[in-house]
Amino acid sequence: MTKVTFRYVEWSNSYCTIRFKTCQPADEPFDLGRILRAREPITRSKRTIRGKVPDFAHGCMHHCESHNELKAAVILVSAAHADVIKMQPFELIYHDDGKKCRYFPDSLLVWGNELWAVEIKDDKKAEDPQVRARYDLMADLLATHRINFCLWKKSEICSEPQLSNARSILRYQKCPVSPMQQERIRTMFVADPVIPLGKFDDDDIRSVLRLVVEGKLHIDWTTNLSRSSWVSISPIGEQIWPVVRKPTTFTATV
Repeated sequence: MTKVTFRYVEWSNSYCTIRFKTCQPADEPFDLGRILRAREPITRSKRTIRGKVPDFAHGCMHHCESHNELKAAVILVSAAHADVIKMQPFELIYHDDGKKCRYFPDSLLVWGNELWAVEIKDDKKAEDPQVRARYDLMADLLATHRINFCLWKKSEICSEPQLSNARSILRYQKCPVSPMQQERIRTMFVADPVIPLGKFDDDDIRSVLRLVVEGKLHIDWTTNLSRSSWVSISPIGEQIWPVVRKPTTFTATV
């Protein structure tokens, strides 16, 4: 097995340090799309899992440590339309009450110059005042590096229409699509760039959904998947990550 060499890239200011792990050579411009996991998946209890979500768009597997992270990753991989999606993306190093502390967010998403760190938690933990206070501090610290922060609760994840859609569509990720089927599907979009799924026969529906997984075709993720769902050759419906993104105002108070 070839040993992967890596180095650390740090963004530092007077408030905190963000440390990325990358295998890029030092003479290359730093690329967030090529960062490595800052921490390997760990197992804390029997309720912890090591799940994986395939990502055809970015050509990688996303490793998750909990059922909540797995559900969130399914939504993000399928419907976030982010330029970069990384799980356990970096280490935040800061001092609290004179003690050196570390924090590893669950995921990082990048849309152009907009960066979001996401923490995924059960509702009970997310609503605990001490937990909220800690993540308010994380939000302030990350804001000093122009990284937005979101605490994404289990109830919010499970209520997203994208979750049930993604679970259904990812079943077709290994469905073969022959060149003949690809050409037949392509010609259907020549006359109309938006077609209801029910217009395809059953075999072609499976191929269409496989092409959706690959990002070659698009559906409206905000409506429940059915034969009346619209399929398009370009993104359709609301194309933002499934929470209202409210960029942080960068007036750090840490």
